[in-house]
Amino acid sequence: MDSGSRLPSLTALFFLIFSAKEQDAKCEPKTDIAFIKTHKTGGTTVMQILHRLGYLRNSSFLLPQTDINNLYPYGLFNPKLYLPPIQHGHGILTHHTVYNRPAITKHLSENSTFFTIIREPLSHLKSTFSFYRLSRLMDDYESTDMEAMLTFLANPGRYDTTFNTKSPGRPVSFTRNPMALELGFPVHKLQNTTANPSSEDIKNFLQSLSRELDLVMVMEYFEESLVLLRRLMCWDLRDILYLKYNSYEYGNVTVPPGLVDKHKRWDSVDYALYEHFNRTLWEKIQKEGSDFTQELDHFRVVENKVRTHCTSPKDKLPTTVEGSPWNTQFQIDSALCTWLKTSHMCYWTLLRDRSLKFHISTDQRKTPPLRKKPDLFYVKLSRKLRVSSGIHSPPFCLLCGEVQKYCSDHEYVSHLYQEGHISSLQSSSNRLELQGGWHGGDPLPPA
Repeated sequence: MDSGSRLPSLTALFFLIFSAKEQDAKCEPKTDIAFIKTHKTGGTTVMQILHRLGYLRNSSFLLPQTDINNLYPYGLFNPKLYLPPIQHGHGILTHHTVYNRPAITKHLSENSTFFTIIREPLSHLKSTFSFYRLSRLMDDYESTDMEAMLTFLANPGRYDTTFNTKSPGRPVSFTRNPMALELGFPVHKLQNTTANPSSEDIKNFLQSLSRELDLVMVMEYFEESLVLLRRLMCWDLRDILYLKYNSYEYGNVTVPPGLVDKHKRWDSVDYALYEHFNRTLWEKIQKEGSDFTQELDHFRVVENKVRTHCTSPKDKLPTTVEGSPWNTQFQIDSALCTWLKTSHMCYWTLLRDRSLKFHISTDQRKTPPLRKKPDLFYVKLSRKLRVSSGIHSPPFCLLCGEVQKYCSDHEYVSHLYQEGHISSLQSSSNRLELQGGWHGGDPLPPA
């Protein structure tokens, strides 16, 4: 190939780099985040991305105190259910709560970036039936979840009240406009199972969300949504890397057109919600310009590279991701793989532990174990760290039992290094022999 045939691609590359640098100069990375997590829409994967980002930057999260569902549905109104902030206030909300902007901005900055994620309603119903095993609450215990779903769709009003047991952590509604209700649609407008909300009610609801939310992600276009989020937040592409969480398989089932039509009437607000924000997602993408597709392709290449490396044998050497208009150069190594694989339960536990230690260390009435630690607080540990060495005890942790329950030994040791309690050699995957394997244990979180 001669130099003339290479010129267009080089020119295009120069233009991309110049445009990206110009864009970077105009915006600062955003760290005040209100993620409205909806059930069964891919929200746990988004939450894990935000957990990793905020954990590594030592951000202050609005954290449920004793149960991961303490904020749901209306826990923001009860101070006993969440931890006080560290530093100067809460910066990030990621856990389930019903959207109420005044309640959220009471804790977070009004300038926070608000976003959520939704899913195609019939796919959402299939996932809900499978995950919560709703067939067990129906008459025919012999049916599979998908067979039971077809029975439900024939007469949804008969079963819906049976499903909604109001158990802690369960959705406000399993089947009737569940996404809309979690995004603040008035509950009283859905109390009568034989009536549908008016078109005016739905229109006002969608207009309100369009004004108040900076982005509505769509699960069916998850990667496109993430690239939009990266651009909105002025983050590095590395910040939106992920490994899929809570991915469940359910049997294929063909829903007859008549039952689909019934579902559209039963779930009318969610269908309107999905159609509206699926359309606005693509309108936003159209406004991003031609380099959006190039960034999306690059992101998919890097994602595949990360997934391949983080599921390979432990003797695999770190691999480098070269710099691009959308990311600085970085390495895919043991540390990155560890934090990509760490579960949301482990992050929640480590973040609470960090918060509790912060409040003890700043309380003048107490004698905190970490208050007078030196800048380089290296602990003399044996070469092969094990639980019996005493690392699951103060001053290393306060929620030590929960840390042992929800975090692998490797995740915890990585945390101790992150907190400055041990040296890099003591946290190295080459020197540790802990149960659970290297960089986070299993290749992927359990489904």
